[in-house]
Amino acid sequence: MKTPHTRIPSPPSNRMAMSAVALLMTASLVQHTMAAPLALSPGESTPIELSPGNLYEVGYSGGYGTLTFNNGAVYRESGNPLDIAGAVGAFNSTEVRAQAEGLSYVEERVTPNPQMPWIDTKVTSVWRANQSILQVDTDTTEISSIGLAGAIAFEASSVAGVSTGGRITLSNLTLDLDAGVLRGDVRGASLAVGARPASEFSADDVDLWTFGSTSGVSALPDFAVAPFSAWQVVQFPDGALAFKGTVLVNDLQLTTAGFNLIADTLGLTLVGRQALGAVNGGPGGAWGQIAADVYLQSLGPGASASVVASVPEPSTYALMGLGLVGVWVAARRRR
Repeated sequence: MKTPHTRIPSPPSNRMAMSAVALLMTASLVQHTMAAPLALSPGESTPIELSPGNLYEVGYSGGYGTLTFNNGAVYRESGNPLDIAGAVGAFNSTEVRAQAEGLSYVEERVTPNPQMPWIDTKVTSVWRANQSILQVDTDTTEISSIGLAGAIAFEASSVAGVSTGGRITLSNLTLDLDAGVLRGDVRGASLAVGARPASEFSADDVDLWTFGSTSGVSALPDFAVAPFSAWQVVQFPDGALAFKGTVLVNDLQLTTAGFNLIADTLGLTLVGRQALGAVNGGPGGAWGQIAADVYLQSLGPGASASVVASVPEPSTYALMGLGLVGVWVAARRRR
């Protein structure tokens, strides 16, 4: 009579160890098979397969990021300065000023207050900066993030009942399109108040704003196929041709960390904090919208070393020759 074969189970600790090893091996395999985003700085180029079998040398000319602060849907309809709301309304009520540093500038328009003509009322506030980096998923050719050069600073003086004053600077701003956040480095300095001395602080890679949606272009154009979807053919002032695509980031909402950093640094009182806090979730687009204009060049099929034209600094933002598809096609045929 045969003795039945009995299978001796592995001790629980061994099974757990084997499972852990299997998980580690799987994680390692996934990590090796996932392509890291390709990062391009202005003036750089690289070969990218834009569609199956279509390998093109793509040049990144840089671009701009334009942050337009919300001034309220009612004001945009009426044009009455008394209807100004949103972020611009909060700037007015707290007397906060936006300033630019580095490769960026601030453009604002003011008008006399109808009720107090000796006081100017801010009606628009726009910050524009050069782009510093473009990250692309090489598997899908989708744009994953856009870095912005320069910095934007918010400054407040000591205003009775509103703020004790300070200055906060946001730099190395990155539009993370995958995560839906605008993050950056923060440097702040608060003014001295009574016996309390002035203070400084810094924090890096802080999620400052979230955004509700994106529109416009989402992936690189396929240079082998015309028309080029939402991309336009444009001409730089020096005559170089490029493809322009705009990524629109809508409905900016200040994060809790972003709110506290700004409010604490500027020394906002309860009144100032209420004015700032009312912007989130308010009508007309919360804090505002960012339009990121990306400029690319087609440097020919295959891989080749080529010179990439760069966009001008934001102060010379105007570009010429929008919609020159016919010019580009004619130039391509002459090659």
